[in-house]
Formats: sequence, C-alpha cells, structure tokens
Amino acid sequence: MSSPEQRQSPRSSVPIVSVIDEAPVSRYQLFIAGLCLLVGIIDGFENGAIAYVAPALANDLSIPLGDIGQIFAAGTIGMMCGTLIMGIFADYWGRKRAILLSVAVFGVAALGTAVATDKVTIMIWRFVAGIAIGGVHPVMIALLAEYFPARHRNMAIVVGFVGMGIGVPISALLTSAVVPDYGWRAIFVLGGGVPLLLLPWLAWVYPESLRFLLNRKSVDRGRIATALNRIVGDNRYTAEDHFELIEEPAPRASGRALLAPKYRRTTLIVWIVYFFNWITWYLFLLWMPTALTESGFSIRQASLAGAVMGVTAIIAFIPAGGIIQRVGIRHSLLWLFAGGVVSSGLLSLVGADWALVAMLVVPFTICGVIPQVALNYLAAELYPTTIRATGLGWAISAGRVGSVIGALIGGTLIGWWGLSGFFMTLGVPLLIVGVLTAFFFNGKLLGNH
Repeated sequence: MSSPEQRQSPRSSVPIVSVIDEAPVSRYQLFIAGLCLLVGIIDGFENGAIAYVAPALANDLSIPLGDIGQIFAAGTIGMMCGTLIMGIFADYWGRKRAILLSVAVFGVAALGTAVATDKVTIMIWRFVAGIAIGGVHPVMIALLAEYFPARHRNMAIVVGFVGMGIGVPISALLTSAVVPDYGWRAIFVLGGGVPLLLLPWLAWVYPESLRFLLNRKSVDRGRIATALNRIVGDNRYTAEDHFELIEEPAPRASGRALLAPKYRRTTLIVWIVYFFNWITWYLFLLWMPTALTESGFSIRQASLAGAVMGVTAIIAFIPAGGIIQRVGIRHSLLWLFAGGVVSSGLLSLVGADWALVAMLVVPFTICGVIPQVALNYLAAELYPTTIRATGLGWAISAGRVGSVIGALIGGTLIGWWGLSGFFMTLGVPLLIVGVLTAFFFNGKLLGNH
C-alpha cells in the first residue's frame, strides 16, 4: 500500500513550452489575444486622447501654447518610468495583476484629469497615466508570448501595436463628435469610466502568466493544468503532474558592452537615429491637432485628421515586416526617410485646405510608422545574440528621450513658425537620420539585409 506522500507525488513531467509549441492555436489562446487587444485599445485611447483635446483644454484653462508641451512631456516621462516599474511589478506580483493595475490606473488618471482645474494637476495625472500606458504594453506582449507557440509568437507584437493603433483613432473620432458639444472633460470621463467598468470582468477572465504560476513558492499546478487543458482541448493534465519550463537561458549583458570599441560607433549612431526619429513621430502624434487648430481649423477637423493618421498607422503596420524583408532594412529606411521629408515639405505648402492636409497625412504617417519596425530590425541585425536584447532596449530608451523632447518643443515651433513651419520642421530630424543611414549603415555592416 502506498504512503500519502507517494500518492501525492507528481505523476509525470510536462514541459509547458513544448506542449504549447506542438498544439494548434486554440479558441482559448485567441480569447487571450482578444483580451490583450481590448487592453491595447484602452491603452491607445488614453495615449491619444490628450493630444486631441489639448486645444480645447488649453482654451478652457487659459494655458499658454508652450505650456501644453509640459503636459505632453509629463505623460511621456511617465511612460519611460512605467516600462521599468510595471516590469518589476509583473515579475514579483504576476502579469495579470500588472495588467489589471494598469487598467485601474487608466481609469483613475482619466477621471482625475477630467476634474482637474489647473496645469500642474493635469501634469500629475498625465504622469500617472503614462506609467500605466508605458508599462502595460511590454507586460501584455510577454503574457501573449507565453501562451502562443513560437511559430505564432510575432502575433504578440502585432496584437499589442494594432490594439494601440485602434485606440488612437477612436479617441480622435470621439473627440470630433463629443468635444464641440460636451467639452474636453467628457472624453476623460469616457476614458476613465469604461476601463473601471470593465475591470471586474477583466479580473475574472484574464489568465495569469504560466511562468509566474510555476515559479511561485507554492506552485499552482491546478491552474496550470486547467490552462494547458484549454489549450490542447482535452483533460490530459492534472494537478498531480510536474510542470517544467525548459528554456534556453537568455544571454545577459550590460550597457557597457554596447560601448566596447567593436560596437561603440554603431551604438552611438543607432541611439542618434532612434532619438531623432522619435522626436519627429511624437511631434506629429502629439502636436498636429494643436497645430491645425492654431491655424484656424476646427477641433472636429483636427481630430478627423488625427483619425486618418491612426487608421493609416494600423494599415501600414500590418504588412510592414514583409515589406522590410523584401526591400531590405537599409533601403526601406532610406526610402521612408526620404518620403517623410518630401511629405513634410508638401504639408507645409497646403495652407488652409483640410482635404489636402488629410490626404498628405497618409504618406507622412506611413513614413513614420514603418521606420519604427525597421529600426527594431536594424538594431537586432547590428548586434550579436549575446547583447541583442540589451542593444534594442537601450536604443528604445534613446528614442524615448527623443519623445520627451518632441513633446516639449512642439508649442514653441508652432508659436515661432505657425503650421507651415511646424510641418517643415518635421522633416529635419528625418533628413538627419536619412543621411546617417546612408553613410553609416552600409551593406557590409548589415550583411545580406
């Protein structure tokens, strides 16, 4: 007769990663992707809303044009902090809790913004919102990557970006419909109320990270077995099984390795390219609605132009990877940077013709979105495996510094040179990075790409 200890011992060893990789994609996994898409939409809405309501907000609270940049910058700085804070939180308390906390912060920060009566209070709430906006995205992608087989893992990146992309034009369209009649605060009431209403349901249905469940002091084998059974479509696993995560250890490297003599020039050029490219993108994303309204366009027209930008970004992002693979990283970047310079020049010439502005927003958005993908491929191509993740992480950090600069300087540019000068200025950073790409990222450095 077996002892209690023998009866309770694990029945067999189950490699979680292999089970997921070998199984077809299930409805349960698609449901998880749908949940992450929903959170991504909320994330994108929160990120885009402040840009579209900024003209009405500034007018209502008598905030000078240049000071709006401080509100934008508070949000982008919060995003920088959120990437670090939420990652640490997720490692200690679980990815599910990190995502739910982010959704709760979305709601509270939006409602706080809705009742704010001065610039400093709005800056505080935008910083808080930025922590959630910047933090939830990498946590969500990590969760999706755990639940999807390796052959479909790129879906994690697509779902995250597409969700954010959908949220931005939704915020633009709602601004055009709501703000003229109900004021800018109504957008944040919607942006705060909806996430908080969804929060109990999300807490009920959102799955926890399998890695987190396995690495807890008290391994929750029952929840792991339930999740795997829903993935494979039967009840083959039980709480008596011994679950394992058999993965190759990720190489570790410090930022110092990126500045070793062999990589120093490459690293500095990559950082500069990311920095200037993100300046342009955040100038365009955050300041275009204000630039248009300052030049006589209505809030509805400015918001609709933003919706055109958001929809174009979604459509451009989906085939971006395939296009870059066919054309090559370097040639893709050169053509896109050149297209961005030309588009910004044409935008500076259209004056008060809204239809032409909306039409030219399309090519400029394409030339702004696809480089975000191509630059990630570039950073991955330039570094060996041992320092690749570190190189990409530091490059994105350089880009985030550029996003803060873009958030801060837009009002000054509009005040100095108006709409035409603002659009023309968008092309200057792209011209700089185009020259750097042409001279430093040659075919030999990028191999066959």
